[in-house]
Amino acid sequence: MNHTHTLYIICTLLFAVNTLVPSHSLAQQGVRQFDQLSIKEVKPEDLGGGVDLENPADLLKVNPEQARVEISEDEQAALTKKMRAHVVQIVALYMPPEPYEQTPMIYRGHGVWIRKDAKSAPVLVSTLSWLKDAKEIYLAPTTTPSKKTQAHSAHTSTLADLSTGRSALRAFNKEKKNLIKLDVLTTDPMRGLIALSLPKKTKKNYTPPTGLLVLPKAHKGFTYLFGYSTEYPDALTPSGLLPQKAKEEEYTFFFQTNYQGILGAPLIDEEAHVVVLNAIRHPLTPEISLAIPPGAIQNFLMSLKDTPSP
Repeated sequence: MNHTHTLYIICTLLFAVNTLVPSHSLAQQGVRQFDQLSIKEVKPEDLGGGVDLENPADLLKVNPEQARVEISEDEQAALTKKMRAHVVQIVALYMPPEPYEQTPMIYRGHGVWIRKDAKSAPVLVSTLSWLKDAKEIYLAPTTTPSKKTQAHSAHTSTLADLSTGRSALRAFNKEKKNLIKLDVLTTDPMRGLIALSLPKKTKKNYTPPTGLLVLPKAHKGFTYLFGYSTEYPDALTPSGLLPQKAKEEEYTFFFQTNYQGILGAPLIDEEAHVVVLNAIRHPLTPEISLAIPPGAIQNFLMSLKDTPSP
C-alpha cells in the first residue's frame, strides 16, 4: 500500500470498537460505553482519488505587515454572534454493534452552515465519523443561552461522554418533539464529511440566509484561531493549529489542533473563515484533536449540486 492510499484509511472513518470502558458513574448503573476507537482496514482498490495532502504550516505563514496585533471585545462579540447563527447542535441516535447490548446511545455534536462562495446557498456540514452509522439524525433548534460561559472552559462531548441507557432514552424521547429530523444529502468518505438537509416544510425557518466561508486557498496566514461549540454558545475559545502533522502515517490527512471540541466543531480565524472542522481526538494523544483541512472542506462543497442563495 503506497503513502497516498495509506492515508485514506483514516479518511474513511469506519470505526470499530476497540474496548468498552465504563465511567465510574455509569459503571455503578451497569452501563458500558464507547471510549476507544480503532480504524478498520480498507484496501487501496476500495478508495477513490482527488484527495490532496495539505500542509498546516502553509496556514501559519503570517505576513508581519498584515498581522493583527489584537482583536477587540466588540469584534469577538460579533464573531460569537455570527457563530451562534451558523453552528447548530446535531443529535444522533446510535445503536451499538453486535454483540454488545443493544442499548441506544445519543451523540451530540455540531453542524456548520457553510457555503462555497458568496453566491451559493449555505449547506449544513459535519464530520462523517460520528454520523456514518447513526440510526436517526436531528437538528436541535437554537435556544437562548441561559448563562454566560468562560471561553477557556469550552469543550464538547467526547465518545466517552455519550448519553446511554434507559434514562437517557426517556429524556431523548421527551426532547424529540422539539427536534427536527434531518436527511443525509451526501457523504464523502474520502474527506470524512457529510452534508445534511432539512425537510422542505422546515427549511425556510431554520436555514440561515448566508453561510460561513472556508478559509480561501490564497489567504495565507491568520493571526487568531478560535474554537466554537454549541455547548458553550457565548464562548469563543482561543486555539492553536499545530504546524506539523501526526507522526502516524494513517493520520496524515488530518490537521492537528489543541481545541477539545470535536464531532464537527469548527475552528475559525478572526474573519470568521472556517479553517478546520475537528473530527475526533487523536487515539494516542487525547489532548490533540484531528481536524478536516480547509481544502478538503472547500472541495467537498464544490462537489455538491449548485443551488442559488435564497
